Amino acid sequence: MLIRKKLKVAVSVINYNGKHYLRKCLESLKNQTCNNYDVYVVDNGSIDGSVRYVNEHSPWVRVIAF
Repeated sequence: MLIRKKLKVAVSVINYNGKHYLRKCLESLKNQTCNNYDVYVVDNGSIDGSVRYVNEHSPWVRVIAF
């Protein structure tokens, strides 16, 4: 018997001073028809306020900041 599991997807957005791209990127991900996913923004020491922007405007996104 074949047992099907519902797959979960992890999306990683790698960022470095890309705040001006994050709004469109995260809006696009939020509007996907697939609803079984987690989004991670991995920030590599941005100084443009990217981390704060994501935390304030997209609380459903997990931020990993270095």
